[in-house]
Amino acid sequence: MTQHGQLASSHPISSIDPFSPEFLADPYPFHHELREAGAVVWLERYSTWTVARYDDVHRTLNDWQTFCSNRGVGMSDFAKEKPWRPPSLVLEKDPPDHDRTRSVLNKVLSPAVMKTLRERFARAAEAKADELIEIGEFDAIVELAQGFPLSVFPDAVGMRKDGREHLLPYAGAVFNAFGPDNDLRRNAIERAAPHISWIAEQCQRQNLRWMGWEPKYSRQRMLAKSPWKRRRY
Repeated sequence: MTQHGQLASSHPISSIDPFSPEFLADPYPFHHELREAGAVVWLERYSTWTVARYDDVHRTLNDWQTFCSNRGVGMSDFAKEKPWRPPSLVLEKDPPDHDRTRSVLNKVLSPAVMKTLRERFARAAEAKADELIEIGEFDAIVELAQGFPLSVFPDAVGMRKDGREHLLPYAGAVFNAFGPDNDLRRNAIERAAPHISWIAEQCQRQNLRWMGWEPKYSRQRMLAKSPWKRRRY
């Protein structure tokens, strides 16, 4: 018996598949079952461990020395397989690399900037509500749940107006890629090429407005504060 097998035999074992359509359609009963099973549960379908209780999840996410992020934050292990996209500079990095990127974001997303952004979002929300009330009848998913964030968030980060229909499919591909090699993941990545291409082009420095969320942050000021100001990409 392998070491993992020996450990699994002394801990709760579950046949739950957290990446199945049934789980995704209604995850709450499964979450409850996993929490009740124990602090650490062996998922026999994927031969991996999971934690579902808040305190255990919190400790795990904050213990980067034991549970690293730079090898991927999903089922894929970047040390053993090539990631389907460039790893995130924030999500998939551990200190000290994570700290360097985070220090730049801390300046950009300061409390003062967030206050301005919140005020801008609130004004946009009121305008959207007035617009929809005037229409009288509308699709709440398309016009509100998707329409509002797909307007204010891309504006905040400086994205152009055209092409924003790529954002949701790209997000779907990213989230499904955290899972195992199942139909959801394969289908999402298979359809992702045009969306990845648009994101990659849009996120080029020259294609973003400086800065979308806070006009006082000029390109020159941000580069002067950036630890990467002398590096070329």
